[in-house]
Amino acid sequence: MASRPVSSLQSLNTWDSISYLSQREAAEIDDILMGPLGFSVDQLMELAGLSVATAIAEVYRSTEYNRVLAICGPGNNGGDGLVAARHLHHFGYNLSVCYPKRTPKPLYDGLVTQLESLCVPFLSVEDLSMDLSNDFDILVDAMFGFSFRAPKLCAKRFCGPHHFLGGRFVPPSIVDKYKLQLPPYPGTSMCVRIGKPSQIDISALRENYISPEFLEDQVEDDPFNQIDREDRSRDEIEESIGARQRRDSRFSRIKLAMKRRIALLRKNREQVERFLLLSSK
Repeated sequence: MASRPVSSLQSLNTWDSISYLSQREAAEIDDILMGPLGFSVDQLMELAGLSVATAIAEVYRSTEYNRVLAICGPGNNGGDGLVAARHLHHFGYNLSVCYPKRTPKPLYDGLVTQLESLCVPFLSVEDLSMDLSNDFDILVDAMFGFSFRAPKLCAKRFCGPHHFLGGRFVPPSIVDKYKLQLPPYPGTSMCVRIGKPSQIDISALRENYISPEFLEDQVEDDPFNQIDREDRSRDEIEESIGARQRRDSRFSRIKLAMKRRIALLRKNREQVERFLLLSSK
């Protein structure tokens, strides 16, 4: 009888040895990838979304955690969430998507059409209960990417049990330019676990996202202002590759979604690990 195969998503003890990008560096790398290196935004989006779906499937098996809600914001990170939702559907999960502020571009229209062709339901903000954990086993937060103003480098101090690096496409020229130290990907996997502390204080997980770098006043910051900053930053990035994002004047529905998200985080912070699984992108 054959032995049980080892998971392709192996845990690597590289916590202190890998590199972490600043917001500016992440934006620069995006420009390089979609400029001189010839990548397209939809290509990178597909790779990122597949990486997220693969990581989720490794940790939360569809037989036990079947009900998944992907909350997708405007822009590229929301597109990653739409791609992840499609792959998770094919992996056997029961998907729902909340996409309150859609990006009016053919790329995003196509991602929506692909999900609709699979009969994946799109829910409005009003359809969602205040405590999402009552209706869903997994929450995929695809609202914001590296242009979000929150201190994303707090990923250095993430001490949850599941932390992945996805996206197996960084060329050697970028590795050399930014002096990146990246863990090796096992086998043919699109994801790799990045090291976690050898012993985890479970009680500390509840406070993980309220660190000295992510204070209460930042958590309570008006979501409307956060979205304005996200939109401005995204416009600056897209200008550099010749595709400026059209903007709306109001974001009331996204503001409501963010307020509900904050209320959920305060009520049950143990759910944050699942809810922020895309944020490490």
